[in-house]
Amino acid sequence: MFQVDTSIVPDTSQNAFFLDSLVLRILGQNPGKMTLQGTNTYLVGMGKSRILIDCSDGNASYIKLLARVCQKHGVEHISDLLLTHGHLDHMGGIMHIRKLFPGIRIWKYRVNMKSEQSMRLGVRDLSLMKSFSVGTNAILTPLHASGHSMDHVCFQLDVNCSLQDNKRRLLFTGDCILGTGSTSFTSLQLLLATLKKLKALKSDTMFPGHGPVIVNTKCKINEYIEHRVQREQDILVIMGRSKVPIGIDKITSILYQNVTFLVRMAAKRSVLQHLMKLQEDGVVKVKVQQRTWYFWRPRNLFDLIDSTSNGS
Repeated sequence: MFQVDTSIVPDTSQNAFFLDSLVLRILGQNPGKMTLQGTNTYLVGMGKSRILIDCSDGNASYIKLLARVCQKHGVEHISDLLLTHGHLDHMGGIMHIRKLFPGIRIWKYRVNMKSEQSMRLGVRDLSLMKSFSVGTNAILTPLHASGHSMDHVCFQLDVNCSLQDNKRRLLFTGDCILGTGSTSFTSLQLLLATLKKLKALKSDTMFPGHGPVIVNTKCKINEYIEHRVQREQDILVIMGRSKVPIGIDKITSILYQNVTFLVRMAAKRSVLQHLMKLQEDGVVKVKVQQRTWYFWRPRNLFDLIDSTSNGS
């Protein structure tokens, strides 16, 4: 996991801040070791009616802040609440938002429309919406981006102004890509596929679910991919040095030293996902009863060298 540089994490005193003429970031008032300065929520659009992306964890301070910001900037109505994924720090405020803005439409990907919770919260299936209009010159498009979670979605904002110089593509990345540090994930294979998909979008700016704005988007995505590749190599080196099958706890303790309990737990999940990917690749196998992992080499390691070579 990357070391967090607190000097580039936005100060929590910047509770509400315009990042773009169409994007107002409102901090979720839930700072912590896993949420950095707190969840970034975004008020998108101009005028009296706007769209909100994510709604923090439901704490009273955020709801009050959102109400004050809307009043200050003349926002009378939030038409839609778009959720990047189903983690509490991003969607815990649903009921409070609904009370604050009656009639608001709430959207989430992979919703069981028949479940009691979905009906009670009034959540709609985001897969039914191809895009959302933002004023007269911008379109907000949901993009399925699994990896951090299976239900994760990013939102692409294409601004098409009459002036060529003002055309821009903005990307709300949720927890797929953070402003600083690395993200947790439920599937490394899917996360890597998502990163490649987001890289192809060539967005000008990325607005993450936590941490500061990302300006050098290509560099950040490459950093994420390279970090995962390097972590995989680190795990293989550790396993290669072990004369016996090795457990996740041992691998984690070697890779992540002097970290907090919460970070270590997240790191264990990361190591497990790396091992699962390596298992899918046919590189390692698991002893289920012992919960240990070992190299699987169905062919001689040296077969990687051209067998027709005469050694010259």
